[in-house]
Amino acid sequence: MSLYSVRAICNYFLKLAWAAGEELDQMKIEMLCYYAYGWHLALNGGRSLITEHAESGPYGPRFSSLLQAHKRFGNRPVTEMAETHDAVTDKTSQKFLGQMWETCGQLTGIQLANSTHEEGDPWRESRKAVRVEGTIVAFDDSVLGRHFWSFLEIAEEDDR
Repeated sequence: MSLYSVRAICNYFLKLAWAAGEELDQMKIEMLCYYAYGWHLALNGGRSLITEHAESGPYGPRFSSLLQAHKRFGNRPVTEMAETHDAVTDKTSQKFLGQMWETCGQLTGIQLANSTHEEGDPWRESRKAVRVEGTIVAFDDSVLGRHFWSFLEIAEEDDR
């Protein structure tokens, strides 16, 4: 798998949504990219799919460059691709993102964001450590990878 900008990942999700006749707002795009980031870390030994680190913002996980790319849309559907110098081209990454879309695409941005606010979630835990309201901190990739990996361990226990 290659390494891509978060805007390239965003654009791939937009293409998938538009091909399915769906619209994506900024929150859902942010959350889809965050989940792709976390699951890729968990499933690929801590190797990232995205060049930019996910951040813990005041309202949830985010990527600064993605927020800047689409802030003009507010909570309205995003109708334009993000400006970027790259695109998701390798089949392995496309398959992975397609699986993420199949798994998370039917959920709303709010549903995806709400699950990041649960007790023990890396976003919620990182916000406890923030001393100045509004501060943005980068997530520790090893913490995110372990968090997403824990869902696989729970699923395996449930299968027993």
